[in-house]
Amino acid sequence: MASVSSSGAPFAGQADIIRASQKDEHYSRILRERLLAVAEAAAGYRWTSRWKRELVLVGDMLYFVATAVMASRTLGEEYCDLMQVSSDSKESASSRRRLVGVLLRFVPVYLLGKMIGLTRRRRRLSRWHHLLAEINDAVLPNVWRLHLGWFFLRGHFLHVDKRFVSIRYLFLSSARRPRTPQVLLGVILIAQGLVGLYRGSKGVWAAARRMHPALATRIEALCEWRGGNGDKREGERGAAAAAAAAAAEAAKDDDGREEGGTAPLLRMKLGPSDVPDIVPATCLFCLGVCRDPTATACGHVFCWDCIASWASSNPSCPVCRSSCQCQQLLSLYHYAPSKSLLRNESRHSQ
Repeated sequence: MASVSSSGAPFAGQADIIRASQKDEHYSRILRERLLAVAEAAAGYRWTSRWKRELVLVGDMLYFVATAVMASRTLGEEYCDLMQVSSDSKESASSRRRLVGVLLRFVPVYLLGKMIGLTRRRRRLSRWHHLLAEINDAVLPNVWRLHLGWFFLRGHFLHVDKRFVSIRYLFLSSARRPRTPQVLLGVILIAQGLVGLYRGSKGVWAAARRMHPALATRIEALCEWRGGNGDKREGERGAAAAAAAAAAEAAKDDDGREEGGTAPLLRMKLGPSDVPDIVPATCLFCLGVCRDPTATACGHVFCWDCIASWASSNPSCPVCRSSCQCQQLLSLYHYAPSKSLLRNESRHSQ
């Protein structure tokens, strides 16, 4: 890559950075689709559906890692005439720094998704599922929104990974483009992110209370004592009593309910024969464990990826051939069929 003097080129504006990012996303999406098509042709749809997240991760990282290793510009950067440089010295960013940025951009999101799936399947880790899901669904999107709003105000870092590794863009073109301020958009995004983050934090706190009720009750009791005029010993005794009561209630719930899952099964002191067998749902398309179970209008259950990709090109149920439109698909939450239902479905599919 050609070196650029620190005094020659200015830093890129917001519009150029966004345009380059959109171009890179377009080409990385093409690479992902080609990689999935090759995997499906070589190993089959079932294997591709099972390892889709890993293949998407490989496709995303392959595009950016290749340019980082060769210390060259991406297609989006060439299109907008940008170059990655260190934010403090305006020198060309090293390959190591760019590789660290690529890893920070994709690997944490992938690991969080794997942890959410693991806690959903393992009974011993099921208490963590709600907390991680709330962080992924309600907290992180608003953090990204706050970061994007700050980018529209300052115009420095579009992605969080660029901020961590201190990489900015230089505008190499001799043409001077007008820079339109985006202050209003930045203020709106920051306000929206703050409101969403406040709501998301309430959901995270509720999930933490369900996971550790005794600890949450003790914290609340201590907060009430600090805000009131009570005696310190009385506050500590009240907090200890509340924590003991919460722990006893949690132990009572654990004795009366099946461990794990978001919809526990009440035993009510029944015999083993009275409790129905709960087994993981099986997709009737790929014959694997259902990921994000989805029901069709005729009542058959598939993975979301399986039935959505099928219905987009073949608007009929793969089992009974009845009408199956994409807008008629219904997501099933906390779905766990009994063994008898699975036997009936497998007999129907045969």
